[in-house]
Parts: sequence; C-alpha cells; structure tokens
Amino acid sequence: MERGFVKVTERGRRGTWATAGISAVPNLTAFLHLVREAQAGG
Repeated sequence: MERGFVKVTERGRRGTWATAGISAVPNLTAFLHLVREAQAGG
C-alpha cells in the first residue's frame, strides 16, 4: 500500500501490474492476508 493505493508488482521486476484505491478493495483485511500468504510462499 502506498499513498492510499494498493499496487501489485512482481518482485524483481519494474512496473506495476495493477493499481487500485484502497476504497475499491471490498475486503482489504482479507486481501492483505492473502498477500502476506503469497509472499511467504504459502
């Protein structure tokens, strides 16, 4: 998250795959949990 936006990027690559305002994410808590799991390899 950065300045009120969620930015989706691939580690080691430049550029952003997707950007959305935090208010556009229906369940931000669940989304952030999924992101943490994906980063951990789970």
